[in-house]
Amino acid sequence: MKISDSGSHDVELNLAPIIDCLTVLITFMLISASFLSIGILEASVASPNSNAKPPEVAAELKVGGQGAELVVTGKISFKHAVTADTLARELSELKSKGVDQVIFTPSDDVPFESLVQWTDRIRAVIPAVSYGGIGQ
Repeated sequence: MKISDSGSHDVELNLAPIIDCLTVLITFMLISASFLSIGILEASVASPNSNAKPPEVAAELKVGGQGAELVVTGKISFKHAVTADTLARELSELKSKGVDQVIFTPSDDVPFESLVQWTDRIRAVIPAVSYGGIGQ
């Protein structure tokens, strides 16, 4: 018994629909990627170091739902309420007295946008900002 091969069968794969789908997908990916932005907040955490010498003047900005309070300890000590408008002036005075870092302590009810705005205001005058007491 002989099985005969009546010939080879040519199969053609139509790639046009696949290329159309990929073109549409790539277009949507490019459009959506332009609206995607990743925000990074550079942060250092204030931690006590037993070997480090404490600064002569330390400044801490506490922000909560009731407002903001600037607490200064060391050679100069005071504690009073500040607003976003008066913060730059207060920090400029402290910078001239030797403060080179501010510890920023937000409460849990401070929205992220407000946290970024306060951080930007501090960094405009004193670039070194550490975050302390988050979640307390």
